[in-house]
Amino acid sequence: MNPHMNTPADTLSGDVRLLVFLHPGRTSIHYIAALARAAHRLGVLAATIDLGPVWASMNGPEGPLAQRQWTEQLAALCRRERITHALGYVHNGSLEWRTARCPASGAPRALLPSLGIHHLMLWTDHPNWATRGSALEPAPSRLLSDDYHTHFVKSPLAADELASLTGWKNVHHLDMAEDRDLIAPPSTIDPDCDAVLIASDISAPPAELTPLLDALDPDPEEIMALLVPRARAAWRALAEQAPSPASLSALFEALVHARLARPLLGWWRLTPALDAAHADSLAWLRGEPRRWYAAIAALAPLTSWRRSFWPAWLARRVSLGVFGSAAEPLGIASPTGGGWVPHDAQHAVYARGRCAITINAAHDEEALTHKAFQIAAAGVPCIHHASLGIDRCFDPGSEISLFSRGPELLELVRRAADDNLANHARRALDRLCSEHTWDHRLARMLALAATPARSAASADAPGAVQSAA
Repeated sequence: MNPHMNTPADTLSGDVRLLVFLHPGRTSIHYIAALARAAHRLGVLAATIDLGPVWASMNGPEGPLAQRQWTEQLAALCRRERITHALGYVHNGSLEWRTARCPASGAPRALLPSLGIHHLMLWTDHPNWATRGSALEPAPSRLLSDDYHTHFVKSPLAADELASLTGWKNVHHLDMAEDRDLIAPPSTIDPDCDAVLIASDISAPPAELTPLLDALDPDPEEIMALLVPRARAAWRALAEQAPSPASLSALFEALVHARLARPLLGWWRLTPALDAAHADSLAWLRGEPRRWYAAIAALAPLTSWRRSFWPAWLARRVSLGVFGSAAEPLGIASPTGGGWVPHDAQHAVYARGRCAITINAAHDEEALTHKAFQIAAAGVPCIHHASLGIDRCFDPGSEISLFSRGPELLELVRRAADDNLANHARRALDRLCSEHTWDHRLARMLALAATPARSAASADAPGAVQSAA
């Protein structure tokens, strides 16, 4: 354990009894498992449920019967263990069971809220694409708007956007973190490359940008302008569904102009200034969450290029170790990493570089992904593409280095062995241990969750076990 580690145990109520839903997966399961270990350390873990067998039986030949049996077993477990809170990834553990009926209105209600249990949901995958966007369907979305559901997404922008679009009552931002068990900078690994990049989705830069890979200082505004036709083509398909395709096309041009002028602002933050001139089109997009998110997906080419272009540009100038996927799309002659990097091996892979690079995907606007925290845990200097919100967790210029243009990136990588950047890494590690473990995040989640009026320990919990088909 790092000597600077601390645990926010005094922020938790002794009355909290937490049920954690574990699910199959390669990445997100580690976040939930780390939160379960944090709950154990903080003395609030009451039980865990492995959702793999639950899903398998519900999808089997006796699905309806299995659903009824699992619903009854879960309700019994919650009463027996006096569960007050549950935690799961996205909406896992909320929609699988038979719904209950609200005694007052007769309206459907998810099982756990009907038992007086507050359900915490970690949406590191945004609801627009997590589990194929199923949470945004009208019926599930109504269930997820319950007072006893609390949703956590990666940035204040995403929280404001999601709450406004869905009407879900309790939506908060929650920065990512790292598992205390994985905060262990390797001391026996000597760097064998200038910089390391771990990504499972490496792709070639857009063909329009190939000539710019040789430029000394590619202009991001010029790059975005080159990719406008791609975004416009995707937007055209959306505009054909609108009441006024011409008006929606005009909104597209206004959004592009706004993004070129303020490249770091997320799309949701750019739109208020356009309300007066494009009120009808914006109202149409915001009126249905899936329409809004389809519009954001159409605009993605204007920002997604960074994730492939900057590594490809950098790989022509320094030794870049690419792990998690093949490196050929970046123009590197042979793969330096290859396949998937296991979760508990990430810190050792990052230690192979004198620094590590991370660039957000287009949908992670104004947010930090898990990678910034993994790099800090490895004790390696982190070079992050400039993005709003980073200073919530790390101090730019003191704990983390930011770039927005090629020469800045190249200079930072070449300085990675300097004592200055090594000091950045040490300060980032200290900050991580003192503020950014999953123990700290769990304490925040429980503090932000509304205190349930009654728990499953109460025999007369609201709406208790009146299961409905």
